[in-house]
Amino acid sequence: MVSCGGSGRRPLGCVDRVYTDLAVFDITPQSVRVAQTFGVNLDEFAARMDVPLIAAEG
Repeated sequence: MVSCGGSGRRPLGCVDRVYTDLAVFDITPQSVRVAQTFGVNLDEFAARMDVPLIAAEG
């Protein structure tokens, strides 16, 4: 494990959130959650991805 800043320690690859021109993703150990999409809906976007996507709550 390496430190990614702050007081917590996480495994190497310390990305929690990914921003693209089509969506914002929250990366967790259990899933990839789509926080927001731009110009496509979740179903359209999920059809383009090789990983299962979960809609963010709220």
